[in-house]
Amino acid sequence: MGPMNELSLVSVLDLFPPHERERVRLTSQRYAVAMEDVDDLLELHAADFLGPDRAKRWGRIDSSLNALAMVSHSLSNPGHYSRAPTLTGVGPELSDAMAPLWTKSQHAEYLTYALGAVALHVETDPVDRVAFVVVPPHTLWADPDPARSDRPMVMRRLLIRTVSGKPRYTWDIWDLSDRENPTYGIHLAERDGKIGENVTAAVMGSDAPTGYAWRDPTGAPYIPWAVHRTWDVGDLWNWQRGRGVARGAVQSMIYWTAAGRAAIASTGKVALVVGAKPRGSNIVERDGSGILTIDVDAGDIAFLDLDEGVQSATITEIGDVDTLGVLGEFAVMYQGQIQVSTGVMPTDATRASANPMSGSAISLSNQTKRDEQLRANPLRRAADLPLVHMTAWLLDLDPSGVGIVYHEIGRSPDEERQSREATDWEKAAGLLSSVDVMMRYRPGLTREQAIAEVRRVREEEASLSPAPVVPPTP
Repeated sequence: MGPMNELSLVSVLDLFPPHERERVRLTSQRYAVAMEDVDDLLELHAADFLGPDRAKRWGRIDSSLNALAMVSHSLSNPGHYSRAPTLTGVGPELSDAMAPLWTKSQHAEYLTYALGAVALHVETDPVDRVAFVVVPPHTLWADPDPARSDRPMVMRRLLIRTVSGKPRYTWDIWDLSDRENPTYGIHLAERDGKIGENVTAAVMGSDAPTGYAWRDPTGAPYIPWAVHRTWDVGDLWNWQRGRGVARGAVQSMIYWTAAGRAAIASTGKVALVVGAKPRGSNIVERDGSGILTIDVDAGDIAFLDLDEGVQSATITEIGDVDTLGVLGEFAVMYQGQIQVSTGVMPTDATRASANPMSGSAISLSNQTKRDEQLRANPLRRAADLPLVHMTAWLLDLDPSGVGIVYHEIGRSPDEERQSREATDWEKAAGLLSSVDVMMRYRPGLTREQAIAEVRRVREEEASLSPAPVVPPTP
């Protein structure tokens, strides 16, 4: 083992103040589940839930069905960013500069649903002029603005940097607590949230900023960060709502593993000889009692030695081949409860098959996704528009009058057909005019514009109609 360095002597949790540690711990677990990096978490949870001996016998838990990842993926795909939003009221330079944000936002929206919130940072870049970074909240520590609890007054980002030739934990700190004298600096991270030495110059050298570089055209300072949230609860990180979802997803993996083991066990029963002691058995102590364990699989015959005083032994079979369906149905039910805790109702989800064992993947209808998109539009806009403004200010561009339009999730062929049939019925019943229909299918039009468009279509259709044939005069 090599010599220990500064990183190995302290845990990341220790670097945060005590009041932040529960948020960081739970969010980091949710992030691990969302990123499908759950082996360590599964090992700990399985040992706690199953007991260490049974967990050891089960081996690696099957993590292929991840309820948190499935729901987050369904809600964010296509979501708001599979097609880049349209910026209005801006020139091509700013639109081009924002293009990298929309690809990053696809992942950001996924994490938003998985974690409750995610942060985006805009920074200057020597190649692309600006760059956007998606940052999960468990690597951030912020002080909220007293006037706006959902807006940071101080933002700290934990990074590993090389300081004096050694890797060290550091905080990048943007501080607006004194708006007349805002500051930015890189500081060593110490235990219990203590801010260590300012190492900005040592890290950045000649690139170290002089003064505070992030100001709008009026000179007012800003923090170059925005936060996407699933819900506007007035909290900066929205971390308490849905915090049990990651644990539920892990628990669901254990149940699906149990169903998989039942599938293997259902191929046959285990033959046991009663009145005899198995060779090579293992007796473990658990809660003051001795438990005999035998490593057997379905279809095995366990050979045993007769106990003292026993003349003969009897043979019996153990194992219930009827448990597979029960376990599978339970796993599906439990997974459905997890999706409910994320805001997705069972009636909103469809499955690939009526068979509960083959339809495990969660697939949401386009209508459900459109409803969620409409609900989340103000939340996405509340993060995206500030990022547009910050980017413009960094590039010395004018963002005044900027707007953002998200593309509506498309309808399936069946949904389009049903919509047309409903529209035709409403029009035939006198409930809709041609102008109403035009506005339904062209939602960006005003009523005056829709009237003009209907007239244009009618005039154009009339001009294309063949002229009536007039019979010759006798």
